[in-house]
Amino acid sequence: MKKIIGIGLMLVMCMSAGLFSACVNGSIDYGYVRAYIKKEYNEKFNAKGFTLEDFGLDNIKDFSYFYFYTDEEIEEHGDRGSVDNKFILLELKNKGKKYAEEAIEHLEKLEFVTRANFRYKGASPGKELL
Repeated sequence: MKKIIGIGLMLVMCMSAGLFSACVNGSIDYGYVRAYIKKEYNEKFNAKGFTLEDFGLDNIKDFSYFYFYTDEEIEEHGDRGSVDNKFILLELKNKGKKYAEEAIEHLEKLEFVTRANFRYKGASPGKELL
């Protein structure tokens, strides 16, 4: 009985921390970080106009554009509760918790980034902007 209560409490804590998918489906992938882009930068995002220099990090190997909903879907149905709809997935040259944390700390200071976080294995990857 104590095990069941313990597992239940752990799941509640994960859900309240917003980490449910990481707790259930996988773990943190320290080789990548996500930078969520402010809505004011939608045009630059849609044009794939960001460069490595915009991020100001030497540890970026490559990056790709992702979104959860198209601009048309948001216009038709609303934002569906998604404040951060578009993000850039950055692949790090040097992988590991320390490097990912440093990248996140730096990215969160950038004008065009609303927030940054780790990539979770098993979490919704979004759709790649091609």
